[in-house]
Amino acid sequence: MSPTGLIAYSEATRYTAVKRLEAEAWCRAHGQRLGRHVLYPRTKGFIACVQTLRQTKHITAILDVTVAYAKDGKLFQLPPSFAETVMLPDLDNRWRFFVHVDRHAISELPHTSEGLAQWLEDRWVKKGERLEKMRQLLADGEEWTADIFDAPHVQKSQDNVLNDAQDVTAGHRS
Repeated sequence: MSPTGLIAYSEATRYTAVKRLEAEAWCRAHGQRLGRHVLYPRTKGFIACVQTLRQTKHITAILDVTVAYAKDGKLFQLPPSFAETVMLPDLDNRWRFFVHVDRHAISELPHTSEGLAQWLEDRWVKKGERLEKMRQLLADGEEWTADIFDAPHVQKSQDNVLNDAQDVTAGHRS
């Protein structure tokens, strides 16, 4: 059987300051936690995907992928354009890329809709904490290193990111 992957962007929209304010208001009104630097995840699509995919034998894991990039020491910039990625030989001198992947066996995820929703919400809070720590390190003039977090991650130049792109099968931009 050939490899199968499904990419789900659980925030369901691009991050903007206005959407962040809307998410904060919604979370306050509904008593929900909201991670830093992220929007509230949409749980219904995630739950439907997991409940369906766990019935197959060839889907064994969920990959939670966080991708962040900084340009000239500033986190949360727009990503480089395709043209910049291809045509600028010194892209890695101005940009830093961070990819963090957590693998979760699908069999170990909660089995109820409520449990899956809570699991995803908790992941988003953790994702926000990770992004805040990265922001703080940059603000303090420190580099992102392999020992920042308790799980493995990769910080690579543009050339290595492009070479490893086929390794990422599911993801989320935070």
